[in-house]
Amino acid sequence: MTSTKNPPVKKQLSSSGSHTISLCLFSLCAAISTWFADADPAANPEQLNPTQLQAYLLMGGAGIAQAQAVPAADQTTLLKRCWIINKQGRWESAKVSAGELPTIGTDTQSWSGPALDFAQEMLKQKPKVQIGLIFNAQPDTNIEDCCGIKTPAYRFSRKYSRIAIKQGTLKGMLWQGSGAISPLFTDLDHLENLISNIRTDLRLLELPFVAGETLGKKSANTQLHALTQDVHATAVAPTGSGGAGYAKAMLQLEKEWPDNLPTPKPTVPVIDPHIHAMAAKPGGLDIVAEWMKRNDVERCITSPLGQSRATTLEERKIMLENHRKYRGKIDRFCLIKPDEVATLEEAVKILKQEKTEGAVGFGEHYGHDLMFDDPKNVLLYQACGKVGLPVMFHIDASKNMVKQGMRRVERVLEICPDTKIIAHAYWWLHLPNGTCERMLSKYPNLYADVSGTRMVSVLNRDRNYSRKLLTQYQDRILFATDAGWWSFSKPIKERELQFELFERLGLRGEIKEKIYRKNAMTLFGWKPQIESPKE
Repeated sequence: MTSTKNPPVKKQLSSSGSHTISLCLFSLCAAISTWFADADPAANPEQLNPTQLQAYLLMGGAGIAQAQAVPAADQTTLLKRCWIINKQGRWESAKVSAGELPTIGTDTQSWSGPALDFAQEMLKQKPKVQIGLIFNAQPDTNIEDCCGIKTPAYRFSRKYSRIAIKQGTLKGMLWQGSGAISPLFTDLDHLENLISNIRTDLRLLELPFVAGETLGKKSANTQLHALTQDVHATAVAPTGSGGAGYAKAMLQLEKEWPDNLPTPKPTVPVIDPHIHAMAAKPGGLDIVAEWMKRNDVERCITSPLGQSRATTLEERKIMLENHRKYRGKIDRFCLIKPDEVATLEEAVKILKQEKTEGAVGFGEHYGHDLMFDDPKNVLLYQACGKVGLPVMFHIDASKNMVKQGMRRVERVLEICPDTKIIAHAYWWLHLPNGTCERMLSKYPNLYADVSGTRMVSVLNRDRNYSRKLLTQYQDRILFATDAGWWSFSKPIKERELQFELFERLGLRGEIKEKIYRKNAMTLFGWKPQIESPKE
């Protein structure tokens, strides 16, 4: 039997229905227009496409970009597929002006220099992408003005680069500037700091960096070429090559250091002996267990801080119960503040009780407002040595204070040879000048954990040197993150950079496994819970 379909019924819209649809279409168009206006105040007829936007950060002095008066509108033309970020964090259409002094800019800003040639060459070589420029160049800018993480110039670079990352892809950095001011450091020291700090803060550990030679500054240019020997993913644009020279060097780096590869991660479960948790609150370690599972952390150790330390009998009861729940998975350090004990015997008595109740170490020892080798600190180190608890210390500008060379740390290591001491925090900032290596060589009771953001920056600065140091002292380096209640809920893509860094350093498999797991197991006397993978 053949079925027949009824012919479609034609319906005529009422005037009210037609009016409603017209209003909806008008509202939709208005919304789209508003979105484009927000993305581009200059109303570029081209659409800003975040999936195609590749941004570059231009830093330094007038050599990279010299501010100029904004040309009249009838003297500029649109540079298609090119954008410049403004102070409001929005992308504006790039415009160029020809003449005796060609410029690139927007309706409110304009620059001369190699930036225009760089943008044009990148657009030529990348016909399917859009190029974004972040200008952070000022007259007479020195390297010192840009490398410190608290300087206005550095904060500007970090702020607008993060905006670019959210709206597209940050592909590289360009630099040209004057020499350093300080006679204590070379241009090379400052440039290495700048590169490593911004790579760490932007979570782009292999972000390409191109520095331009400066005409007539032979010593500075010599240091630039030395930079490429020490710091990965760096290159130099020669004098006279202009923006095309920057582009050529950048394109080569992008080829050698592609950013579209999967982020590497440890190949074995790790042990993290340095985290902070609200262990004295009911269920305070549950979020730690979730973080461990998500990040493939086999075992970890919590260190009490001021706001997370148990200060009452009830809080201590909760803390001990929390750790019993995760026995063999989440261990703990204990803590005595320097002003809480008066004698060595008193400290030893407390620490013995702590060890009986499960403490496997002491720390994080802050030593607020004390020099590192203050007698109050030394007393605690000696007590830990007698009880057999390793000590993990913190160093910064107001805690366990030191000077260049860290002689006060050495003094404690000499006074307390039976105490195993774990370095952390600003101790690592002395790595570039050789102090850390000298101390590890001289004192067998010194260990070092690699937790904290700045430690990533230091170890990623000169990978060849870091690899050599980690290989030589592979038995006393501890993987650690300094994760805490403030970061446990972050997604994998925002987790601590230590998980990525050690897979990028080129260490041999057996060395990585020592750092990831075995050294902590040996230091704290733990038996292995999993078999080591075969090489």
